[in-house]
Amino acid sequence: MDDKQKEAEAFLRISMTDMTMGELDNSLADARKASELALADSLEFKANCQLVQTQEFLQKEMSDSADFHLKAAKQICPLIDKGEMYRLSEAYVLSAMNDNGKMEATINEYKADGSVFLSAELTRLLMSTHESLGNWQKAYRDATELLQLTDSISQKEASESMARIHELQHEQQMERNRAERESERAKLFLSSAVVLLLLLIASLIALFFRKKAIAAHAHELEALQLADDLQASEARAKEKSVFLQKLYYEHLYAIILPILNANRGKSGGINLKETSWKLIEENTDMVLPGFTSKLRRKHPSLSTEDVRFCCLVSMRVPNSVIADVYGIAASSVSTRKHRMKKKLDADINEQTIEEYLGSIHIG
Repeated sequence: MDDKQKEAEAFLRISMTDMTMGELDNSLADARKASELALADSLEFKANCQLVQTQEFLQKEMSDSADFHLKAAKQICPLIDKGEMYRLSEAYVLSAMNDNGKMEATINEYKADGSVFLSAELTRLLMSTHESLGNWQKAYRDATELLQLTDSISQKEASESMARIHELQHEQQMERNRAERESERAKLFLSSAVVLLLLLIASLIALFFRKKAIAAHAHELEALQLADDLQASEARAKEKSVFLQKLYYEHLYAIILPILNANRGKSGGINLKETSWKLIEENTDMVLPGFTSKLRRKHPSLSTEDVRFCCLVSMRVPNSVIADVYGIAASSVSTRKHRMKKKLDADINEQTIEEYLGSIHIG
């Protein structure tokens, strides 16, 4: 089939879907596009495009346009009037144009040689017309005929359904028989495969255990060597970590040591002025970025003196030097650290104050 013809058929299907959904303008556009794309010799298809447009204009209550496309369909393919879609469309066009006499004659003609489904639909239209004209006797006759046609349709559908059920049962039985045969073949194949597989497994197991014994001994020797190497590496790493940590804190203290020594009096005490304290804070923030601002933000109740004490502790100033700063005994520094620890946070009992202050810098 030509690609353009396939595209035309797709547009016609879309048009019929749009019409079902009430999108009449889109449906008309798609039907026209389908007719334009259709091959020149596909006369029946082009006629069907006109019939779809007839149905669309009927729904838009534009009877003249519907009549135009109905006549165009027959002009394109005269034999289209044998089809049920054309006959049904013609009856509805005549009804929409209020040509009731011609409509009734046309319906009677088409009912004579049409299918029971077409007859039922045409009779329903005829009954509706007679009801609107107040011709109750004819409407009653139409209703009676429609009931008979509906019964006939139901019987036909029931007969077709029963025939389809028998057909499906037969197909199901055939499928069951095929499945049983396939199952038997599969079982035979599986049995053969299992026997071959068992023989192969037996050979592989013997080879596997031999290689495994050799490999196990090699792995055991390798594991012992790795354990020794790991133990030695851990010892070296621990030793290096302790050395680096000691060196790091020595460097921290060394940063503010000049400031402290510059303010040490003859008696050994350290009298820090405001400028020296600010310099200590700046050096602390330089080494531990943002330490004082983070500490104040996390503990807004701390005084300036508290923050400065924490700076000395964070920079790992020895207790003896801190004692000289505050003019207290070295043993009293530990007491002050303990009080400051409680003031900072009640939940840091598992940490030293140095560890807690270090976590503030990292955070």
